Amino acid sequence: MVVLLYKSVYMDYFHLKNEKSSISITKTSWNSTKTLYGYDDGKPTIEVIEILPNCGLQTICSDNAFPVHIYTGKNKTDFPRLCIMGKYVMSFNRTAGGRGINVAVIESTTYTIMDVKNFDTYEYNSSNLDEWLDHMVKVGDVVIFFTFDEASKKLTKNTRNVLYNMGSGKIQDLWYRCQWFMVTQKGIQGITPYEKITYSHKNNWADVLDEKLCVPFQITGNPIVSDDLSNHQLSFCNATFDEYTEYCNESNEHTGSVNYGYTRSESRESHRTTPSRLLDRTE
Repeated sequence: MVVLLYKSVYMDYFHLKNEKSSISITKTSWNSTKTLYGYDDGKPTIEVIEILPNCGLQTICSDNAFPVHIYTGKNKTDFPRLCIMGKYVMSFNRTAGGRGINVAVIESTTYTIMDVKNFDTYEYNSSNLDEWLDHMVKVGDVVIFFTFDEASKKLTKNTRNVLYNMGSGKIQDLWYRCQWFMVTQKGIQGITPYEKITYSHKNNWADVLDEKLCVPFQITGNPIVSDDLSNHQLSFCNATFDEYTEYCNESNEHTGSVNYGYTRSESRESHRTTPSRLLDRTE
């Protein structure tokens, strides 16, 4: 089993500790390094497409955190990128990433990238994402989610419940061509502090998310997430396409607090507030 530990990733630039990084991004050739992360027992092999120390962050992360760069792409031809611990594992339209929701899993005690997956939640029902998160991701694993192109069309209510339980405070607001990312930990209590969403307008893509951050190996959830009420959902449903009628009608049915299948008596309320409301569609 080939395992690349977190500390060994940093051997070539530990001398930069507490200093600014001056290393610029350099694109590697299409004959990129393979199996730098991977296994010989039938588990996934992960292609390393590009090496960039510290993922381009200007300061070195602390010993209990690791660098991440998430880039969602401006549109369907501007491909997504994901760097973890100095290694780009999604980039340049490679097979690891694609339309829908992209996911990477990091084992928090061995500092190992365990898997990188894509779920096309525009074309296919997201139940396979639910099953994968349930069976393949362990409690304590750090999980990175981010969208590319369009991820909401076949994203089911059940999947939104699953992601909400994993610490999302914004997944209920994901609709056509929104851009979203979340870095969380399976088993987290509350809402992850590492989550952002931008909203689309009519047929246009939302503003790109281009985030470089240090992620702790142990993520502490926030106990409260405030309702970020806006006119984004209203505008979307007023100008939406026919295939999203069901989504908007469903929003109408749940005007007020959205429970996504939960009741007020369940334990989640002790950790976080009710998610943002989906507004009524008006003519």
